[in-house]
Amino acid sequence: MPQSVAKPVALTSALPSDEIAATPQVDSQLQVPRNEPTRFSYEIGGMTCPDCLNKLRRALRPLQGVELISLDYIRAFGEAECHPDTIEPQAVVNFLSRASGLGIRLNQQTSPNPGGNNVLVLSIQFDRLPPASALSEYDVVDIWSDHRDRWTKAQVEKSHGPGEVKLVLRADRTNQPEPRAVLKILSAYGPKLIADRKNRHQVRIDRDIVVLSMRTIASAIFTLPELVLVWATQLPHHGSTTYRGIELGLASCVIIIAEPIYSGSFRSAWYLREPDLGVLTTVSTWSTYIFSVIAFSFQAVGKPFGDPFFETVGLLVTLVFLGRTVQVLTRKMAFVATESVAQLQPKVARLMSNEQDSRETSTAREVDVRLLHYDDTIRVSEREIVPTDGLIIEGTADLDESSITGESAPVTRIRGSAVLAGAKVVQGSIDVSVTRLVCNNSLSAVVQTLTRAQNPGSKYQDLADRKAAILLPIATLLGNRLFPDLARNQSWTDSAVNGIKHAIAVMAVACPCALTLSVSLISCLPVVLGLRQGIIFRTGEALLTACSTRAIAFDKTGTLSQGLLSVSESYELSPLAKRLIYDITGVSQHLVSIAVRRHLQGQDQAVEPSHSQASKMISQEEVCLGGGIKAEVFGSQLVAGNAQFWSLPDPATGIQI
Repeated sequence: MPQSVAKPVALTSALPSDEIAATPQVDSQLQVPRNEPTRFSYEIGGMTCPDCLNKLRRALRPLQGVELISLDYIRAFGEAECHPDTIEPQAVVNFLSRASGLGIRLNQQTSPNPGGNNVLVLSIQFDRLPPASALSEYDVVDIWSDHRDRWTKAQVEKSHGPGEVKLVLRADRTNQPEPRAVLKILSAYGPKLIADRKNRHQVRIDRDIVVLSMRTIASAIFTLPELVLVWATQLPHHGSTTYRGIELGLASCVIIIAEPIYSGSFRSAWYLREPDLGVLTTVSTWSTYIFSVIAFSFQAVGKPFGDPFFETVGLLVTLVFLGRTVQVLTRKMAFVATESVAQLQPKVARLMSNEQDSRETSTAREVDVRLLHYDDTIRVSEREIVPTDGLIIEGTADLDESSITGESAPVTRIRGSAVLAGAKVVQGSIDVSVTRLVCNNSLSAVVQTLTRAQNPGSKYQDLADRKAAILLPIATLLGNRLFPDLARNQSWTDSAVNGIKHAIAVMAVACPCALTLSVSLISCLPVVLGLRQGIIFRTGEALLTACSTRAIAFDKTGTLSQGLLSVSESYELSPLAKRLIYDITGVSQHLVSIAVRRHLQGQDQAVEPSHSQASKMISQEEVCLGGGIKAEVFGSQLVAGNAQFWSLPDPATGIQI
């Protein structure tokens, strides 16, 4: 019996035939199994308002075999999954770009579904660019020549000069070489790990800000003279045909500048069969412009029937662009605030070179944190920040985990304890076995949480989108409803002109831009302001429902403090006792030691010795983590710490102050 062969699903209902024919095939060097789904990412240019996300969601619905993974409004970045037997990623991106009017570019080459969103990106500078065959085992995002030109793999084959290659490695333990192994494999081409030239997300946001600012300024430049010609009634020959002609020229320039507004609306209506929020703005602008052109034409031939509204066109377009500029600036503010958390990630780590030696004899070398891999052993000493998540295999330390957990008081971690990226070692030294890479550690999780909270995907945003979508038919009905009322006791010409004027006014006032912008602004700005105060909102819903909160339960008192303790009660001590306390508390960076030392400084400046080491009265200092401090003074032992630490085998050997 012959076996049946599954036929690929036709996509003529979703994609134009010429676009399907132009669909590129997957590079054979990547060896992607055709029966597995392919996950791909794409960058979105020109995202000026939250409605752009809804456009992309609607555009993906009719595509068979395509599933949306995520959409990031702040970074203008998206992920989707498709079946290569049905449709290719490039065809999906082409259709999204055509249907939405946005500049969408496939961000990385297709690859099998990794089962997660975390990838490790390595930017490598080569003395000589490797051939495509040497890069076939890796996902290549970008290839740049030494002249800063972006190249393809075919161009690399013809070049033997230096360049930069950006590789993507999967953040899992299986079927993937270690980052350091990649550099070793490509060592013949002189690889050197370098920092990213600039965050690509920030580049897109900056580009959107520049484009929108230029359109806003240009629209305002053409609108201001119109306002002067219309509102300055004291001008000689006010309302003349010459002035109206100048207004027509200025309004035509504004219409050209506003091309992205109505172009996206037309594309949405044609490809998606659904009007978007820009349709009402487009209808209002064009109806006003066409009416004004007709009114000017009748005035030019000596049969005026009403004044044109060229200035209304300029005001509508300028305000729309101004609102979108404010929205993109809010995106930039939210992005910068989120990236400030990512800056807590250390750039280098101390990798233990020989794990077989004892802790005292083993050596460590500094490596880029991106080169760390699972089960690597790194050493973190006092005042250093933990590079990534792991387990302590040697040593004990007091850690400040306030950047992750909010707990300002140091926490003692011993062998076998888990440590989080971003925690600062206050006292002690620890060897940590890596359990998570830089791209999926605790700091990355915090950044992703902030990003999700700032994305306007809450139920309130959906409600605003639905209400704004019905404003177009409501405004149209209200505009038509005015005709019978205005026709009373008026001629047919006057009633028609007045009806059109009022309809235009109603549609202009009903533009939903303010509604959609207001919801997205309250989703981004409070998250940024909360982050500045040390408060992280995990979701947009949590932020929007916070106003109804009546009580908050905290599990730790340190969460409510800033880690600045103070002495509430003290006893009269001799100058010698103060000096000894001052010296021994200076050994530790614990919050209690800092508070006592600061109290003594404010009480008596004489306790502070000179900067020379010989001025210290104590010696043989030892910090016992979780307990206190030991030191020797005058041949005896000086002990400072908690009550349990004071329970010494021989209390007589200690000096009690």
